[in-house]
Amino acid sequence: MRSTAFIMLVAVSSAWAAEAPQARMYEAASMASLPAEFRVEGQGSWSIEGDKLKGAASGAAAESTLWLGDEALQDVVVEADVAFASAKDPSRWFAIVIREGGATAPGVQFTIRQDTKRSNGLEIAAKRPAGQQGWHVLRLSSGDAFFEGGRTCRVRLEAAGPWICGYINDRMAIRSYRGGEFARAGRVGLRVNGATVMIDRVRVAPLTATACGEGGEIRTRPLVVAHRGFSWIAPENTLAAYRLAIEAGADMAECDVYLTKDKVPVLMHDRTLERTTGTKGRLSEMTLEETRRLDAGKWKAPKYAGERIPTLLETLELTRGKLRLVIEIKEEHIAPDVVKAIQAAGVEPQDVMIFSFYDKAVEEIARIEPRLPTTWLVGNPGLDAAAWRAAVTRALEIRASAIGTAVTHVDPGFVRLAHECGLSVFVWTVNDPQDVSFLIKIGVDAIISDRPDMVFDVIRAAGS
Repeated sequence: MRSTAFIMLVAVSSAWAAEAPQARMYEAASMASLPAEFRVEGQGSWSIEGDKLKGAASGAAAESTLWLGDEALQDVVVEADVAFASAKDPSRWFAIVIREGGATAPGVQFTIRQDTKRSNGLEIAAKRPAGQQGWHVLRLSSGDAFFEGGRTCRVRLEAAGPWICGYINDRMAIRSYRGGEFARAGRVGLRVNGATVMIDRVRVAPLTATACGEGGEIRTRPLVVAHRGFSWIAPENTLAAYRLAIEAGADMAECDVYLTKDKVPVLMHDRTLERTTGTKGRLSEMTLEETRRLDAGKWKAPKYAGERIPTLLETLELTRGKLRLVIEIKEEHIAPDVVKAIQAAGVEPQDVMIFSFYDKAVEEIARIEPRLPTTWLVGNPGLDAAAWRAAVTRALEIRASAIGTAVTHVDPGFVRLAHECGLSVFVWTVNDPQDVSFLIKIGVDAIISDRPDMVFDVIRAAGS
């Protein structure tokens, strides 16, 4: 039984900056023809057919757009019931378009192909301005077989600030943080390309907030990594240092790992014990029980007397859910022992990262637990493009996620090449504010410092 037909049109201001527009709902069953404020553009037709709005492109690759009025909207939600009536080529599509400002600012759209299971079945993209060919694709995704057999789905596009988010049947299907590139207010429309689509219950409404941006801050600043914990204040590689790193709000904290004589991974930077415990000898010559008798804190300050050498397991349990622990493997052969400790602590692979100067250790991690992100540390990547290419090539060969180097060796060209090859760049050990400012400018991904509080201060001052 057909529901009572109605159409609600509320007058709106022609400028978004003036009085905010109100929600509008269009139901085709109440329309004898298209509303007077609608505009048709392109190769195709838009009409009321039965109790549906019909959009039909005139050819296999032809495109037609129905503009839902001329008012300029910026932060907006647009939704509709959509079904594909025909499309000989399953790659053809329907889209909701927003922020369209004319030939020089074509706006951005949520594109849905009839075959949503394709790798590009869902897309957030923008037409290039007049005079430029093609499309600027911001995000691709695939989905379920939403539209098989002419099935009707509820399609929604939300735009609020930089977030552009597409939903199908109230489930988020795709999102992009690049909406700020199309920030001007513009028209809202429906678009078909090489397809015929049946549409109903079109709703347009202003939007002041969106759930699609949930999931954490989008980082436009480098990650702050506390080197050996907050080692500027507390004794390095002790639980006290990691507690302070957590309190400082560090994104990550680095630690160094060796094995004891009885093969337990513990935190220690040096092979020998003397610098941080005052005891002569090698860590590898002592059992875990013997290391428990050593004081790893009083060398830093009297108040830290009694701090012990922690195991990797203890450190993972302390930091779990509070920050990402970066584990530097100090011996080439200990990767399996480190992975076992991570698994024993119940820490998800994405919540830790492995560092090592040993390329073979990084390679082994990728083999035994490929979900663990890794960083290959390069003491000196060289001064020219050939050396940079060699370092980046090796990092890719061993399946590293990132490449790390010292602040005294980092170069903008090296950073650019690493990024072009999909590698993040970590830089150590950065304790000078001027160095932090430089690294922010050249776009490194993470700054490793004994002084995470100072790094945050410089980042805030830079407005990053």
